[in-house]
Amino acid sequence: MANIQVVKLVYSPKHKMNPGIIEVPIDVRTNWEITMLANLITLTPGTLTVSVAPDNMHIYIHAMDAPDADEVIKEIKGTFEKAIMEVTR
Repeated sequence: MANIQVVKLVYSPKHKMNPGIIEVPIDVRTNWEITMLANLITLTPGTLTVSVAPDNMHIYIHAMDAPDADEVIKEIKGTFEKAIMEVTR
């Protein structure tokens, strides 16, 4: 269903999207944790992991519709990152 919604957004004649690159500060530290977080973000329709900062302190994502970057960061940290840290620590 989510993929269908993404297709509808992309092909709609009146785009109401607010795309953007968002720098997300991360608390996960190991390569495994960072890779898992990046993959979970990419599996979410409309988002894509672009890069990890060289110091492993931030991850950069592209969000197809992100009018509020702080809300996107809050969601990522409160769901994916929290779940990873519960499993690994």
